[in-house]
Amino acid sequence: MPHAKPWLTFTEWGKKYGDISHIEVLGEHIIVLNSTKTAMEMLDKKSSMYSDCPVFPMAELVGLKDVLTMLHYGDSLRSNRKNFHRFIGSRAAMKVFHPIEEIETHRFLKRILAEPGGLIEHVRRTAGAGILRISHGCEVQEKNDPFVDLAERTLVIFSESTAPGA
Repeated sequence: MPHAKPWLTFTEWGKKYGDISHIEVLGEHIIVLNSTKTAMEMLDKKSSMYSDCPVFPMAELVGLKDVLTMLHYGDSLRSNRKNFHRFIGSRAAMKVFHPIEEIETHRFLKRILAEPGGLIEHVRRTAGAGILRISHGCEVQEKNDPFVDLAERTLVIFSESTAPGA
């Protein structure tokens, strides 16, 4: 199981084996869905059958047990998904965020003009700025924003603690 860029391996599996692949790593079963159609069919249309997520002991140990994407199927997950969908689950709801997207896009373009070589950092900063502004209403600093840095560190911890075999 590759630790770096596993999606490239999954893409190759999709070409070789089809839309659904399975692998068992250290007793952990991993199902890979390699097409949007299959993912929608299994996860949207038959969500009650497949809605539960696996247990990630390391993620629980580092305090990520109650993150929306880690909730097990039940009342809490249904309630959280309903609220999440109400907030950003429709085109009408998303229109509220267009001004924020426009502001952050302008800032992104200014950063690219000022420093063309820092594209990856600019994309990360723009994504973080948009998410934090929408979710918490805070405007991030251009450099060394503590909230963006915290979000990035949390994402690393999340990725490492939920990786197959963790």
